[in-house]
Amino acid sequence: MDNLISIYPHNEIPFSYGNFSLLIICSITLLLIILSLEKKQQVAANDLFDVDTTNSLRGLGIILLLLGHFSVMRIEGIQFFEFAGPWAVIIFLLISGVGLTKTYHLNNCGSSFIKKRIKRILLPTWFALLLFYLLDFLLLKKTYPLKQFALSFSGILCNDYPNGALWFISYTIYNYIIYFCVSLLKIGSLSKLLILFSISCFSIYWIMRVPFLADCFDMWKHYYIVFPVGVLLGLYSNRLFKFLSVFNTFLLTVCMAAAFFVYVAIYYSGKDVAWLPKSGLVNMDSVIFLKKISPVFLILAISVFGSILDKVKLKSKALIYLGRNSFEIYLLHMPFIGSYDFFLFRKPLAVYFFVYISFVLLLSFLLKRAVSFFDGLFFVSTKNKLTPN
Repeated sequence: MDNLISIYPHNEIPFSYGNFSLLIICSITLLLIILSLEKKQQVAANDLFDVDTTNSLRGLGIILLLLGHFSVMRIEGIQFFEFAGPWAVIIFLLISGVGLTKTYHLNNCGSSFIKKRIKRILLPTWFALLLFYLLDFLLLKKTYPLKQFALSFSGILCNDYPNGALWFISYTIYNYIIYFCVSLLKIGSLSKLLILFSISCFSIYWIMRVPFLADCFDMWKHYYIVFPVGVLLGLYSNRLFKFLSVFNTFLLTVCMAAAFFVYVAIYYSGKDVAWLPKSGLVNMDSVIFLKKISPVFLILAISVFGSILDKVKLKSKALIYLGRNSFEIYLLHMPFIGSYDFFLFRKPLAVYFFVYISFVLLLSFLLKRAVSFFDGLFFVSTKNKLTPN
C-alpha cells in the first residue's frame, strides 16, 4: 500500500474524524447486508464455493477494496482498514483460481478460454482506460506518452496514473496465460499444479532481481502463492467440502476467526498504531518471515468462511449484487478516490462516501451495458459473416 501513498499523496482527512466516519460507514454497510438477507433456494450439495458463495466473497472483497483504498489515500495515520486492499486482492485471486479450475479442471482449455478472457477482462479494461485518460485530460490537463497508451491497451499495466489499481489486470492476465499453457501439458493434474507453483515462484524471483521488471510489477511479489493455491482448492473442492462439512458451523467460525486474527497480527506487526497492543517479545526477523507466509492464514480464513456460506441457508442480495459487478466497480473506483474532486473531500464524509458508492455503481452498470452492446455487435457481425446468402 505504500506505493499507493506515493502515487496519490493526499491524506487530507484528519485521523479522528476519518476513523469516526469509517465506523459509521461500516455500521451502515453491515446493516444493509443484514437487511438484504434472504433464504437460499437450495443449499450446496457437495462442492466448495457455490455460485452464491463466490459472488458473496467477491462482494465482500470489493467492500474491503473500497474501504482500504479510501483509508490509505484519504485518511491520516494508520487505521484497521488501511491494508484491506491486499485482503481483497487475495480474495479475488483465490476465487479466480478456484473458479477456473472447477470449470476447466486444469485440462486443455481450448481457444474458447482465450476468447472469454478477452471479453471479460480486456474489453471492460479498454473502456475504463479510455474514460480515465479522457478525464485526466479534461479535468487535470494531464497527457501521457504514446508508449504508455500502447502498453496499457496491450494489457501491460503498472501501478501508476491514471488508474493505479489496474496493475491487477496485468497480473491476472499473466496468471491466466500460465494456467492456459500448463493446461495443455499431457501430464497428471498434480504435476501440472507443481509446475504452476514453480512458474509463479520463478517469475517473482526474476521480478525481484531485474530492476525494470520490479518498477512495473513489484506488487506481484506479495501474492505469488494465492492463485496457485486457488487452483489447488479447485482441484480438490469436493474432498475439501466433505472434510469441512464434518465440523459444525460454530467450530468453523472459531477456526476462521483464529486464522484471520493471526493474519492481522502478523500484518500489523512492527507498525506504530494506536489500537495495536505493544509487545517487545516479537523478533523482527521472525516478523519478516511470517509476513512472507501470512497470505496462507488469510487463505485459510477465506476457505473456511466460504464453507460456512455454502452451508448456511441465507444469502445477502447486497453482497451478491456487488459480487456480480465487482470487476466493473474495481475498474472504476480508484481515480474517483484519488484524483477527482467529486465526493470524498466534503462533510459529512459518511454521507458523501455513499454518494460516491452510488456514483461508482451507476458507472459500473453503464460500463457493463457498453461492453455487452459492443460484444453483441461483434457477435452479430461474426454470425452474419458465417451465414450463407
